[in-house]
Amino acid sequence: MSINLVAVCDKEVVAKSLEHSCEKLGYNISCEIQQEDGILGKLSDETLDKADAILIVTQKELQQIENMDRFKDRHYYQVLPIFIMQDAINIINEVVNDLK
Repeated sequence: MSINLVAVCDKEVVAKSLEHSCEKLGYNISCEIQQEDGILGKLSDETLDKADAILIVTQKELQQIENMDRFKDRHYYQVLPIFIMQDAINIINEVVNDLK
């Protein structure tokens, strides 16, 4: 079964951790990084449509996420960056198990 994940992160290091962990697990992931100076690698609507789950990995409140309306009516998980940095593989596995 092919799993497609997307993530909105506030730091590039968090996105890299997710990408590395998904590669180990055999899952696909696309990451968008939202920083004060703008969005890097903005996720397309097509990418969002293909996603099995969306990870919002930020310390911001949801209403502070730029263009949050793109995720409205989509299945998403909010995760603090510290948990990804501590054990991204476990978090990803929990999300994938929840999808089953």
